[in-house]
Amino acid sequence: MRESVVTRFPLADWPTLDLNRYALGTASSKQSFSYALETATKQIGSISGGSAYKFGIFYHNDGDWKFPKNFATLDEAWSSIRSDFAALFDLAAAGEWAEAATLSVTGVWPMVVLKALHIYFPDEILPVFAESRLRHYARALGIEPDQSPIALNRALNAALQTYPDLSSVDGFQRMILLESWQPPSARGRGNQTESSVYLKVAPGEQASAWQDCLEGEYICIGWDELGDLSLYDTFDEFSKAFARTYPQNTDRQNLLAAKNIWKFRNLKPGNHVVANRGTTEILGVGTVRTDGYQFLPDRDQYRHTVAVDWDTTHARKLDPGFGGWRSTFQTLNAKDVARILENDGSDQAAKNIAAELPDYTDAEEVRYSQWAKAIERKKQLILYGPPGTGKTYSAVRFARWYGEQNSDGSTPGTVTPVTFHASYTYEEFVEGYRPIEDSSDADGLRLARIDGIFKIVCANAAKSPEKTFFLIIDEINRANLPRVFGELMTVIEADKRGTQVLLPTSQEPFSVPENLFIIGTMNTADRSIRTLDAALRRRFAFEEILPDSSVLEGQASYGSTILALDLFLDELNKRITEYAGRDRQIGHAYFMHRGEPISDPIDFAQVVRLEVIPLLQELVYDDYAQLAQFLGQTLVDAPGQRLVPVDDEQLVDLLAAEYGVVNPL
Repeated sequence: MRESVVTRFPLADWPTLDLNRYALGTASSKQSFSYALETATKQIGSISGGSAYKFGIFYHNDGDWKFPKNFATLDEAWSSIRSDFAALFDLAAAGEWAEAATLSVTGVWPMVVLKALHIYFPDEILPVFAESRLRHYARALGIEPDQSPIALNRALNAALQTYPDLSSVDGFQRMILLESWQPPSARGRGNQTESSVYLKVAPGEQASAWQDCLEGEYICIGWDELGDLSLYDTFDEFSKAFARTYPQNTDRQNLLAAKNIWKFRNLKPGNHVVANRGTTEILGVGTVRTDGYQFLPDRDQYRHTVAVDWDTTHARKLDPGFGGWRSTFQTLNAKDVARILENDGSDQAAKNIAAELPDYTDAEEVRYSQWAKAIERKKQLILYGPPGTGKTYSAVRFARWYGEQNSDGSTPGTVTPVTFHASYTYEEFVEGYRPIEDSSDADGLRLARIDGIFKIVCANAAKSPEKTFFLIIDEINRANLPRVFGELMTVIEADKRGTQVLLPTSQEPFSVPENLFIIGTMNTADRSIRTLDAALRRRFAFEEILPDSSVLEGQASYGSTILALDLFLDELNKRITEYAGRDRQIGHAYFMHRGEPISDPIDFAQVVRLEVIPLLQELVYDDYAQLAQFLGQTLVDAPGQRLVPVDDEQLVDLLAAEYGVVNPL
């Protein structure tokens, strides 16, 4: 099978190979190299999935040749692809694999390149071609996964050959043994019902596919050139394929579209879909069924589908409509859902809907499980990161989650917050003498020994060992920590819990109970972890919290502009990081209100004017030329050392244009 391909397409032919011998779609395409890779040699390793775009060049059934948009002509495209393949094969034949691993073939997907290399060099390249599988096996074998596909494939092959039982078998047998030993995890959608997730999806342009959806009991979208989405194992793999398929879009447009389509593909049973026509009409509300996503190649268009049970009782015209519904996708918040379901759309109705929301997302569950291991080992944890990343919110959420995980339902955990500041003292934290009112004293005051917040919490925790207690210290880095903790710096350690010390002021024995955990938060824009006392650093675990633009996914609509908040924040932070480092980024929490991304132009303008711009001005020390690099020349008059006055809608329009984050869908 493999030998037949090598015989028909010898390496010597590649420098002058005719396009018709390579491409799919022609009258002789079944004799082509592309057909040989995808279909004729499927048994020695599959590269199915996606579309003919993965080969870089092919003849479409609309009568036109398709090739990468960065080439002006068909001849130019084929000349480049052919010469790239020839150069790659020459290096491989010469054993120059390190250099070969740095090359790519313009417009051709990596799995196609790997399959071609395996055909000619089966002992050097394993028959594992999907990037997701390569990374999966690499992690299982302790190999750095962040390498080029060629380098990663060869690293896997080399690692396997170090095992005596595998050194004498061929690559195909190694692949079979590898898959049986460490099968890639199933891309499960889970069987839990998530009735709180609502995604608005337009069924075709002006709802042209709605009748098909209603009769076929599914919701459908386009982007058919991508092929079957279920063949992509990870978002990273899919987003790269999306960018290769639609090179005419900007990177940010492709990322936004890929995120939305990936969300559509991963809808779970019990999720809801709202079908719409334009910005003012609800067509139906669907509940996702267990069969979920399916690719229907027999449809003329809109081949990506998700099976749903439709309810048209909510179908109606809306006045006013939803501005964000100009796009194909819109993630709906609780207030929108309340209005769609014919509640009054009030805050109370939204709260009723929000009450159904799952307490913790899958991402939170994973993150909190990691934090739990850290805090159980150290007993203390510091969450650090740029401002506005939700460190205090996350600390409280984690404390609640941990208490629920470690209680019997009748003994929930207890959370006590405190904020440190520059003048915070040991006397406030542990114990000390402070003046109190005393009518029996001539001056009306006397000194009394007062227990501090830490001593009180420790006493409460010692009385209720069946509960978990958390002391959350906000802005922990703003105080002089060795002075505030004093001699307790020793007994907060995990292996010193329960050990008694004598407090110097009261001369009372004191210990820190096992069931008390300390979580501190610190803003790295104010102070680096490196400046913390070394003794303190040894006693705390550290977890970084960076801006999370994913919570802003979905479009925020302002008048005539649909601005992708998540991509706006990503690009803003990219510019900040390049100028001042990652610790000075701006957090996602600035763009949220009551747990939802802001969607009102006045709110957005207030955040930009009152929160973002002052942070940027502080960052650049009134260097307006640099400020213009962040906000754009249309908003900053650098020579005049001033901001250009604009109204709220103009501000959104100008920022969307500057950052290129007007939603393309």
